[in-house]
Amino acid sequence: MSALLTIITCGNEKQTSVHSDDNRICLQSGGVKPVEEMSAAHLQELIQTCDSDYLTFVNANTVTTDALAQIDGEFITELLTNQPAVVVLPIRTVAEHAFVSPVWAWQLYPAHIASLLTPMSGDVALLLPREQFQQRPLRELSNPLHDYLIRITAVESNITFTNNPLLGEQPVYNSHSQTPRLAPANPSRQQLWLRDHLHAACSTPLFAQAKSTTAATALMAGLFLLHDYLEESHALSQSIEGQGDDSSGDYWHAIMHRREPDYSNAKYWIRRVGQHPVHSQLYDLLSSNLQNLQADADDTGQLFLRQIASLPTWNPTTFVDFCQTCEQAPQTNSYHLACAIQYLEMRLLLEHCYAAVVN
Repeated sequence: MSALLTIITCGNEKQTSVHSDDNRICLQSGGVKPVEEMSAAHLQELIQTCDSDYLTFVNANTVTTDALAQIDGEFITELLTNQPAVVVLPIRTVAEHAFVSPVWAWQLYPAHIASLLTPMSGDVALLLPREQFQQRPLRELSNPLHDYLIRITAVESNITFTNNPLLGEQPVYNSHSQTPRLAPANPSRQQLWLRDHLHAACSTPLFAQAKSTTAATALMAGLFLLHDYLEESHALSQSIEGQGDDSSGDYWHAIMHRREPDYSNAKYWIRRVGQHPVHSQLYDLLSSNLQNLQADADDTGQLFLRQIASLPTWNPTTFVDFCQTCEQAPQTNSYHLACAIQYLEMRLLLEHCYAAVVN
């Protein structure tokens, strides 16, 4: 009898193949590279060796074989009852105070947008039907599984998302490893497939039929900026300069220049925006989590967090100064703190723009 789910562990040299007690889950070694660095050919070869109905890939450095062997077979059976085209779930429990949940987008956005916002790393599990790969083989790109997820969600409606983690009550996830950099390099030619997906998403009915073209354009600018396409985001935000009740396009414009980095220009656009609804949300979230943030902060981060505590509201200009300081030391805890806050800021602004589009 074949297993219901094969879990392929990547990034380790140890060859492992064991079943859970009820034989519904099989563990299989996937080689020494982490899943996000594997070629399509290697992934496809691993898929062909599976004899289960569904499969998923996880990185060995984020889990243990013992934890994987204890996955609840009943939980997996229930998830796969309706034979979904894909199941998306976190691998581990996400801390309530974590700003960087790997699956946050699935709680809010339609699947074809959420897939664009989901980093393919060791923190997200995709349960995929093995036979589906025969119809839609992986493409040889820089991240074949992320491309595959985006393509599947664009055409399939039977998508399942759950907040319940694959590993059950395992240690919480609270990592900043997948946050965009403060001042990113231009995406390489190997990332053109992602830019093409972003352009395609912006042609879907969500954007084409939006009641507010200004809000739709601001949302597009945010999607491109989150993926480090600063030039495309800049063109979009400039096209709606000064428009909208809350100048969200100008807010994206300010963030773009902060990440360019052109700090004085960022401050100029911050002044143009004035107060924005996201500012109070951001301030409240940071204020309520100061103790957790301070626990991991270095001296520079502690100083910035004390500034937040001393102010009555969010000061985006102060954050520009903090980013400028942190950019000089990308290996520090303060840099990771700045990245996490930046990610939260962009996440909140995306949500604000999306609400304006659908409402």
